[in-house]
Amino acid sequence: MLGRLYQSLRPGFRNGSEWSRFAAAEWLESASRVTCPPPPAPTERPQPDEPKATWRIWARSVPGRATLPRGAIDELAGPSGWVVTWRPLSDEPAPHPVEIGLEPRLALTRTPDSGGLTVHPADSPTEQHPYGFEQPAGGSPVVPLDDIAVVLVPGLAFDHAGIRLGRGAGYFDRFLADLADTVHLVGVCAQARVVDLLPREPHDIPMTHLLTEKGVNPTKSV
Repeated sequence: MLGRLYQSLRPGFRNGSEWSRFAAAEWLESASRVTCPPPPAPTERPQPDEPKATWRIWARSVPGRATLPRGAIDELAGPSGWVVTWRPLSDEPAPHPVEIGLEPRLALTRTPDSGGLTVHPADSPTEQHPYGFEQPAGGSPVVPLDDIAVVLVPGLAFDHAGIRLGRGAGYFDRFLADLADTVHLVGVCAQARVVDLLPREPHDIPMTHLLTEKGVNPTKSV
């Protein structure tokens, strides 16, 4: 689990400072060994007018893993922007590995008992969420939303316009709605889960980019 990998990060990281090359390389090497359980048997791809629940069944059946080309997030984040990522659930693939480079600051989302997602430095103390994944502990320093440059967004599937198929809880939908229009929203999934058209609702926030095993590319919303 990536949760345990993050715990191995050296405590010498300082908020607002660059990651040490040793620690970043150690995290990337560990992340490359992360595996996910096998998906269920594939089902036929739904039609765009079918409900999201049907699409979720299909998406969970499609195997694959996205990898991030070195330097791709550096270019989007710039020299000082924070890059926000997440710790996956047991059945949720994550970038393999997320090679963020050494310049951007890395932050993690936290799912509180109530309210919306918050963002904290990746070297914050951790706690276990009731769903089993590790996350920044309550009371950890908060990364201001105005300092965020890139958000890596998990999704079961995405379409070419950047519309995301999530799990249905709405945490990321509410979080993304609070971000500045200048933030790069990078949807992460396997290329096999990128489709022409997904069901769309008024609250859906389109991604600016998609990250698949083919790299990072802008969506039609840009």
